Amino acid sequence: MFEKNDKQLLTMRILLNVVTFIFVLAGIISGIILLVNDSIALGLVMLLLVPFLSWLMWVVARLFLTYLCDIKLIRNKLYGVNNDNLKVFLEENESTPATQSTNNSPTQRVSNVQAGNTNNTFNYVINHGMVTLTRINYLFPKIIIPEQIDGMPVVDLSEGLFPDNIIIEKVVINAQITKLHSKMFAKCKNLTEIELPASLTVIEDGAFKGCKKLTSITLPNTLNTIGDDVFANCINLRKIIIPYSVRNIGYSAFYGCDNLIIYAEAKEKPNTWKQDWNSMERPVQWGYNGNS
Repeated sequence: MFEKNDKQLLTMRILLNVVTFIFVLAGIISGIILLVNDSIALGLVMLLLVPFLSWLMWVVARLFLTYLCDIKLIRNKLYGVNNDNLKVFLEENESTPATQSTNNSPTQRVSNVQAGNTNNTFNYVINHGMVTLTRINYLFPKIIIPEQIDGMPVVDLSEGLFPDNIIIEKVVINAQITKLHSKMFAKCKNLTEIELPASLTVIEDGAFKGCKKLTSITLPNTLNTIGDDVFANCINLRKIIIPYSVRNIGYSAFYGCDNLIIYAEAKEKPNTWKQDWNSMERPVQWGYNGNS
């Protein structure tokens, strides 16, 4: 599927459709004219062969455009290029009044936001001395999110940092973040292991949706909220312990987890959990205290 910012690819697709339509229409019209003029053989060739060849050209060209589009999607998803969330983040912070320097000169002001920062591993944005990671600069199976960069705490991960990443197998988050954004690791098909920070309080909708090789995950005791579809279609997830601290679980949080056994530290389902939080009716051991 074409991204909204892939204007060149979108233009090529539209142009391809127009050219194909013109060729098909020309073949049909020419065939009809030849048939009317008693050139039956040539008319049938124009009427049937030209549209077929036009369709064949269209299929080949679309496959090629899809290949190009996949390259752009991999670049956008894995490298964070054209990250819309970063753009919104910067636009929001640009509206923050700049801080004047001590000499009160109107020409000497310090911005609260510093964009375009990078090291060998990450690109990041600095806001009031706190770091948001926006891009990963390498593609290795194991990724470690540091607690600090250049002495400044890492407090957030951009939504476009991981989704659809087919390379990563293990992620260690040392950063003291409090939230995993919606679809943060969605469709990371080879992700098998992740270590979450003790500071985490919220996992938003679909954060691990479609992580088919994820077999287990340890949720921190600080976790308060698990959103909708967070672990949906994690077909190899076999065990999860829900800490007593979790007060909210969204709809179908474990949908498609056919092999899952749920261990809940709560003695019974809290009223704040959605009614169909366990829509697949996976077995639940209530009042879990660490003994299998």
